[in-house]
Amino acid sequence: MALAEQLTQRGFTYDAPPNFILSLGPLPEMAAVNGYSQYLRSRAGGSILLGRIALENFRKELVKLAAESNFHQFYREKRPYLQELLSSTMKGFEGQKILTWLQDFFGAKGDEYHLVLAPAFFPGGGYGVTIETKDGRRLVYQIIREYGQSEDTPEFGGIYDLEQLSLHEWGHSFVNPALEKYRQQVRALNKLFIPVKERMAQMAYPNVETFFNEQVLRAAVLLGTKDLYGELESARGLEFEILTGFYLTEFTVEQLKFYQANRDQYPDFVQFVPYLLEQYKQHQEELISLAQEAKEFEIKEVKIKAAYWPGERGIEMLTPRYHPSLLIEAELPGRPLSVQQVNAFLLAAGLDFQLVAADKVVVEARIYEGNLYPINNQITWGFWLSFTDEEYSKLAPGVTYRLVPKTENPEYKWVMDQAITLALP
Repeated sequence: MALAEQLTQRGFTYDAPPNFILSLGPLPEMAAVNGYSQYLRSRAGGSILLGRIALENFRKELVKLAAESNFHQFYREKRPYLQELLSSTMKGFEGQKILTWLQDFFGAKGDEYHLVLAPAFFPGGGYGVTIETKDGRRLVYQIIREYGQSEDTPEFGGIYDLEQLSLHEWGHSFVNPALEKYRQQVRALNKLFIPVKERMAQMAYPNVETFFNEQVLRAAVLLGTKDLYGELESARGLEFEILTGFYLTEFTVEQLKFYQANRDQYPDFVQFVPYLLEQYKQHQEELISLAQEAKEFEIKEVKIKAAYWPGERGIEMLTPRYHPSLLIEAELPGRPLSVQQVNAFLLAAGLDFQLVAADKVVVEARIYEGNLYPINNQITWGFWLSFTDEEYSKLAPGVTYRLVPKTENPEYKWVMDQAITLALP
């Protein structure tokens, strides 16, 4: 435990522990069959030498712990349960479809690809790990974290979620080595990293190299999403990436489209990287300006375009978290760079709404959740309002109600160009 705590304090977290375990051989020896990569050694000790010593000491302690706890027997007993979990989670998963797209797009391939479910890791998401063996093979892993919402059966999301994660995590094995070949050029783009440095550090992307690995990969995943799942999913993904802080996504997507259209000139992604980095360099000032404008962007008003009951045309595929609920379709005046900008408006403008009709009791509802949703085949902001059972029971059948904010803030406004009316479905 003491060694584990020391490693954690040094930053041996997130992807580092599974990367370490996947570098080892099987129980009971857990031999360091592939050694420890420079990346692992630096994560474990701050210096390459100290990192190697720390990892080897940790490995030996894990071997002892496994023997003392009879972990191998425990694993054998749990294996049928784990196999059932694996089978049920992966049913319908089309890994080859994902690999074919990645290999075609990047013009490269690894020797083996693996997907690892990690029910003790949460919440959601995953890590990508590439192990280079002593005989020169490249073993590519993606580790999928559990959602962190169930206290019973581990949940890893649906097939679409797994395939999207696979595009991303397996994609690291193509993007990271390609950018690593031009490390100095990437480091020279540090100015582009500065505007989002704090946000990236919170997501374990603490330096310019890891930021650009993520930025380029996320843009590539959007192109894969478009090819495999359609324009709407790709458009939704673009908005989420920008909202997460990857403000170069739209620009990067355009550069990657140029790569796709000129594969005769760039047979593989590695050969395209110098051009891509040069484009970042040439457009550096305007991109930084874009980031600054987005950071300073304050939402003063949001237009409500429509309101829908669950199941109505235009939102058939959306399901509210609570019942009864109502969805309002909203139009923001610009593209926020963070969820906090949206939340700031909501708190200032007010979360409470009313449904009013002549000679009828006022019915109250409150916003409980907002997100980017596919509404009428477009990606736009939507906010779910919930009713208490008591409030919902006040709605009279056959009566048309008008939706209005409960309070009005002259500085932060909900705007309606026309009356938003609705009746019980």
